[in-house]
Amino acid sequence: MQLNMSLPEWAGKLISEKTLYALPFDVSTEGKAADGYCVLTQTRLLVLSGGRVQREWPWSSIAELSTEQLVGSGLLKAKLEAGGEALVCVFTHRWLPHYAEFCSAAAYTRRTGKTVEEVTDNDAVELCPKCGMPLPPGSNRCPNCTKKGQNLIRLLQFAGPYKKLILFAALAAILCEGMYIILPYLQRIVIDEFITPRNADWPRFWLLTGLSVLVVLGLWGCDFLSGRLAVRAATGVSRDLRGAVFSKIQSLSMRALSKRTAGELINRVTGDTRKLEGFIVDYGKDALVSLCSCVIVMVLMFVVNWKLTLLVLLPLPFVFLLTGRLLRSIDRRYQRTWPKWDESNAVLHDVLSGVNVIKTFGTEDRETKRYADASLEFNTRVMRADVYWFKVFPMTDFLATCGEFFALFVGAGMVLSGEMLLGELVQFTTYVAYLYVPIRWFTRLPKMVADASIAAGKIFDVLDEEPEMSSGTGKQAGELRGEVEFRDVSFGYKVYSPVLKHVSFKVKPGEMIGIVGHSGAGKTTLINLLMRLYDPSDGQILIDGVDVREMDPTSYRNQIGVVLQENFLFAGTIFQNIAFSKPDATMLEVVAAAKVGGAHDFIVKLPDGYNTRVGDKGYTLSGGERQRIAIARAVLHNPAFLILDEATASLDTETEKQIQEAVARVSHGRTTFAIAHRLSTLRNADRLLVVDKGELVESGTHLELMKKGGVYHDLVMAQRQTSKIRK
Repeated sequence: MQLNMSLPEWAGKLISEKTLYALPFDVSTEGKAADGYCVLTQTRLLVLSGGRVQREWPWSSIAELSTEQLVGSGLLKAKLEAGGEALVCVFTHRWLPHYAEFCSAAAYTRRTGKTVEEVTDNDAVELCPKCGMPLPPGSNRCPNCTKKGQNLIRLLQFAGPYKKLILFAALAAILCEGMYIILPYLQRIVIDEFITPRNADWPRFWLLTGLSVLVVLGLWGCDFLSGRLAVRAATGVSRDLRGAVFSKIQSLSMRALSKRTAGELINRVTGDTRKLEGFIVDYGKDALVSLCSCVIVMVLMFVVNWKLTLLVLLPLPFVFLLTGRLLRSIDRRYQRTWPKWDESNAVLHDVLSGVNVIKTFGTEDRETKRYADASLEFNTRVMRADVYWFKVFPMTDFLATCGEFFALFVGAGMVLSGEMLLGELVQFTTYVAYLYVPIRWFTRLPKMVADASIAAGKIFDVLDEEPEMSSGTGKQAGELRGEVEFRDVSFGYKVYSPVLKHVSFKVKPGEMIGIVGHSGAGKTTLINLLMRLYDPSDGQILIDGVDVREMDPTSYRNQIGVVLQENFLFAGTIFQNIAFSKPDATMLEVVAAAKVGGAHDFIVKLPDGYNTRVGDKGYTLSGGERQRIAIARAVLHNPAFLILDEATASLDTETEKQIQEAVARVSHGRTTFAIAHRLSTLRNADRLLVVDKGELVESGTHLELMKKGGVYHDLVMAQRQTSKIRK
């Protein structure tokens, strides 16, 4: 979400100091339509409208900014330091989320002196800073402002490695067109020298017939070669695009991935790249071939009869003028279809991913209707776009072919008057037909370009995503000792709304640290920062004395073993899932890790043992069995850090005890962080960190914290009381 919209020239002239935040408003205080801006500078809050400053307040005189939602509109209010309240501006609901962020960002700037350039809010509609139109969900590119030709030019860069294939395909196609041009000339000779004068020169006639057959065979061969080379080039470009998009998705931060649904990303990798492959196969080489064909055929037509040629070309300027004017309108209609296509794919992915939940609650009919509604909305938009196209295309096609009727009418008169031979007219009209093939192709170009440009834009939207986390100096992590220090770390998914506040602690190599606190206190966020899924907003995280932001993320994460409460298993064998953390592991290593994780005993009882397939997401195994495989996977990784986020939550009491003993063994000499709501599992931790409302409020051993009688003591007593009630 953009908080500093571009100001028009007239508004910029009214402000001398630096603008911090600026948003438009579209309703006046009298309830009428308005066109103004609310601007916060370093010293003032201004309301601009009608070419002048309507109202202003010194920034120091405002205690707080707030929004109020009304029916059909919203208000921005200022609470004044001197007392009382002032109405700043009025806006429609479209701007309400933006002004809510405006208030929070202003408070953050006052508190820290820093500005918020952009605000990420997955639920809010983002607007284009240039034209103010809503951006497609999860996209940073405005369809209205993006030049369509740029997408296709960038697509050509991916075709670079296949330029020889494309060139040879085009040359074969041009040669094919050249052979097509020879056939009308042969037909003219046959008509004017054999049929019309009734000349029975059979040897020469059969020679011309054989030559025509050879030309047709050459046509077939060149067409086959051109198509095969084009397909090879297109599949290569498509493969490279898929690889680039998939690689980019893998490198995106968690924040960037959360802006898009899994179904949408799958569609980028598969559907959009497939569409571009079809565009290259069907239309890529045809653009050059059609252009060359137009030029060659027109030259030959002028040679045959220049008067008729001018008559044929007369409607064409009007055709291309009309086509150019319709291009933007057609593109806009097809732009509206792809968000609904992504939405239907997202629904399909959700339904298939949550099929167990759907069947458990018996909501199959409801989910079927939800997908049907999403598909219907997509089909409706496609139909509207196609109906518009098929209303327009026959008109342009009719204008383009008017010249053919002119040529036949005038040419027939010239043949009857003796100015032109019948064979010449047949040759000329055949060339006219050849000319209209590429012309019709060009009149269809707006639809082709719109479709391909949209697909390319969606792909480049992912490829152009700016990395939020830098790799610093790219320093390889090497073999870490496991020393961790959080130095005044603050973090918020929105910087002005921190989840963690000024957290500082130090962990020695080999220590086991328990992290406890109420739900939503920030425990998992702290772990996410340690794994560098996010970077802190303020402060530093030091690993062995080195800022984690200076390390290569991949080499750093390779030394972290993680066991989550809900672990993901791939649709493969148990052996493959355990060996995922170490692909070159031997069977002995996998078995040893499974024994440490408490998984070996149940695995050997399965019919196929370690070769048992676990199904999609491991649905053939129980929750406890999946958890033990995940623990074995982390153990096999032999990490410098071991992170356990409710790792024993899915296990029964006896298995939990076994796992705790196993974890105690594997965590010996290895820095371990463990989150658990069952506080009894953390009694043996070297130290406990108690997080409350984003702050580190207590630190110490179990006995030390119980004696202190603080937050940890209250948590333990509450759990004991709950246990008594259950018993």
